[in-house]
Amino acid sequence: VIDSMQVGNIIFRDVVCVIHLSPAPIDSVADVTLGMDLSRAAGELRILPKEKKIIFPVHDTSSSEMGINMVVINNLPFISATAINERLILLFDTGNVGADLNSSYYKKHQDKVQKEGIKKEIPVGGIGGVTEHEVYVMPELSLQIGDTILDVNDVNIFTENAPHYIDNISVDGSLGVNVMKRCDEIVINLRILSMEVR
Repeated sequence: VIDSMQVGNIIFRDVVCVIHLSPAPIDSVADVTLGMDLSRAAGELRILPKEKKIIFPVHDTSSSEMGINMVVINNLPFISATAINERLILLFDTGNVGADLNSSYYKKHQDKVQKEGIKKEIPVGGIGGVTEHEVYVMPELSLQIGDTILDVNDVNIFTENAPHYIDNISVDGSLGVNVMKRCDEIVINLRILSMEVR
């Protein structure tokens, strides 16, 4: 437990900190990960990717008109999105580089994915190390989050479950940093469980 941690003008006290010691190489450029406990304490965060800023506003700035499109399970944030008129539940994963869809999506759309995608082996890793996995890379996929449509490039579709597959949660994939970079602003309100992208 850390006595206090200052992020911008906010001071968090009695912060529970986990220190990971990995036996395998880790591709990491960060000294610390600010997790869901701090985000929930702040209530709302605004991510401004092009300005390379994260803002924890004093007062909520997001609109509640959009309604709930997010859920937090085991401290992991999931959002509801739509692709080709199909609802998808996606892990909002800032540790991921791009956009991934799990093998459940592959099994439902196998013919289309094999026809339009490019088969590859890609490295997948995190705290536990790195392994190679077979994917089909789709050149483009349109995702709608709230009222905003994002054209996401190079979506990895796993043919088998990846190491970051989450058991017991019906999740279709994950959205990572490259998707966020396409947005001017992402507003996450953990009080009303909404995410808006602009």
